[in-house]
Amino acid sequence: MRLWTLYWLARCSPGPVVELGVRGGDSTMAILAACQDSGKSLHSFDIEECGHKLRDETAALGFSSLLEGWTFTQKDSTLAGREWPGGMVGMVFVDTDHTYATTRAEIAAWSPHVLPGGFLVFHDYWLAEPPRDGVKPAVDEFSDSHPRDWLLETHDAGPGGDTGLAILWRKACGA
Repeated sequence: MRLWTLYWLARCSPGPVVELGVRGGDSTMAILAACQDSGKSLHSFDIEECGHKLRDETAALGFSSLLEGWTFTQKDSTLAGREWPGGMVGMVFVDTDHTYATTRAEIAAWSPHVLPGGFLVFHDYWLAEPPRDGVKPAVDEFSDSHPRDWLLETHDAGPGGDTGLAILWRKACGA
């Protein structure tokens, strides 16, 4: 996935941004830059305690100010959605284990929190390596069963091992 695409999406988000899966923090940094540029907050969740790595790296580079609008919580992504107290969000970026069951559960937990005009973004939509090949079927299933409320946009795989991107746009009221 191209990080500039993720930056642009986060920048265009109509509200706060949620990230599911942090790992090394490359995507997190792109989203944080967009959030800082547009005055939004970023709430990241991961089952591993990986927030310290990003804090250390940004401090070493002199970019600690990027973290001012960032909250990291070590928590299961689905549980985080079911317990989310933060109100409606503009964007949810999903990059966790890529299994069908997890992706389906994340969509169910987070889609009710997405503002009209907001969106869910899925990394590795075209990934075809079992058991991590579940993003496409879970996203397609949700899109097919909610055509009045959600619109699916997909982006092909790209160079360097990029396995594509999908965006579920929540239609605005009455659209």
